[in-house]
Amino acid sequence: MKVTKEFCPGDRYVYDWQLLGNGYAQVDTTNDAWYFGIWCNPWALAVITYCEGDVTTVVCDNSAEFEQEIRRIKEFFGDGFLGIDPGLSANRRIRVAAVGLGDLLH
Repeated sequence: MKVTKEFCPGDRYVYDWQLLGNGYAQVDTTNDAWYFGIWCNPWALAVITYCEGDVTTVVCDNSAEFEQEIRRIKEFFGDGFLGIDPGLSANRRIRVAAVGLGDLLH
């Protein structure tokens, strides 16, 4: 697993526009706001978290590690974890399920 951190002032919507059209799905939580968001890419096995300008990117080495990372996020948020939103992409929905996270789709 590779973790990188950077600071990018602004808001999470910059990431929405860039990521959602490039294979990423939104990981929905009750904390989502203009200053906070999480996205995951089931092909690149990557998770990006934006929190008040702090951006953390986690790139997993394999599908099992990716599944574990998403389930760690689910555990952290508890009842505040709402699920993975694949948007209108059937392919994204299929891929999320293929990496073992189909039960978290909404």
